[in-house]
Amino acid sequence: MSASDCASLPVPPFCTARNVFRLICQFFSSTPPSHNPEEAVTLKDISYVPAVASAELDVLAKTRNVLFYPYPNQTSFELGHWYWNGGAQKSHQSFKELIDIVSHSDFNPSDVRSTSWDKINLKLEASIDNDKGNEWEDVDAGWCKMQVTIQVPFSRTSAQPGI
Repeated sequence: MSASDCASLPVPPFCTARNVFRLICQFFSSTPPSHNPEEAVTLKDISYVPAVASAELDVLAKTRNVLFYPYPNQTSFELGHWYWNGGAQKSHQSFKELIDIVSHSDFNPSDVRSTSWDKINLKLEASIDNDKGNEWEDVDAGWCKMQVTIQVPFSRTSAQPGI
């Protein structure tokens, strides 16, 4: 075998040890690279995620409000949950739970100032009276059906890149 024949033989790739996900990096060189080839790569470089349209943001905002129905927001929901759970007579433990709610960084007093507690309680009472075993389908219980589109990104290097 001549020296030119040896030069044309492929060099065995350099492989790293397996990581916690049991993945390896393979380099087409007999030695490791002198720098991290992925240090300048961002998520934007390897995927395509289009901007969210304002109509989609409106749907997301409405969905977020539906999560706490019949309460208008999370702060009102937290207080209503404290009020209705834990028995009719409040205990020292229950008082601590109330203090935790109102002292939490997410608590917003302006969210509860205009909350119509009587209307909420009537809706809650109506949903209990009308419970026929299908509460999960009951619109009055706060459940609703809506079509949701989930966009799954595919790498730009795949056979069909995009979403």
